[in-house]
Amino acid sequence: MTTTRLLGLLVAGASLTLSAGCAASASAGGEAGAQTTGAARVRGNVLARTDLEAHSGQNLYETIRRLRPQWLTVRGGGRSVDSNSSTEIVVYQDNTLMGNLDALRQMQTDMAMSVEYMDASRAQTLPGIGSRRVGGAVMVRTR
Repeated sequence: MTTTRLLGLLVAGASLTLSAGCAASASAGGEAGAQTTGAARVRGNVLARTDLEAHSGQNLYETIRRLRPQWLTVRGGGRSVDSNSSTEIVVYQDNTLMGNLDALRQMQTDMAMSVEYMDASRAQTLPGIGSRRVGGAVMVRTR
C-alpha cells in the first residue's frame, strides 16, 4: 500500500470518527423534552415568562390548557384528572403545596414568572405528598 493511499484512509477514518462523535454529542447533550427551534431551545416541561405574557388576564388553568394541555392529564391513562380522581396532579406555588388542579383556576397568569411540569416519579418526591397517588405536579414560580 502506498503512503498516499494509507494517508487518505487515515484522513477518511478520522473524519468519520469526528462526524459520529459530534452527532452522538448533540443527541446526548439535549435535555429530555427539549426541542430545537432555530437557535433557541424550548423546554417542553417549562413555560417561561415570555410564553405566559400573551395570556395575561386569564387564570393559569386556562393558559396551561391552551399551551400545554397534556399537563392536565395523567400520563398513561389518557384521562383528564379532576378532584374526584384517585390519582391527581398537584399544584405548588413557590414550593408550597396548594392542592389539585383547581388551585390553578385561582391564580392569574400575570403573577407567574414560570410554570414547570413534573412527571409522576419526580412529583412523588415533593414535600407534602405523603401517601397521595400523584400523577404529576405543576410548579408555579411567582415574582
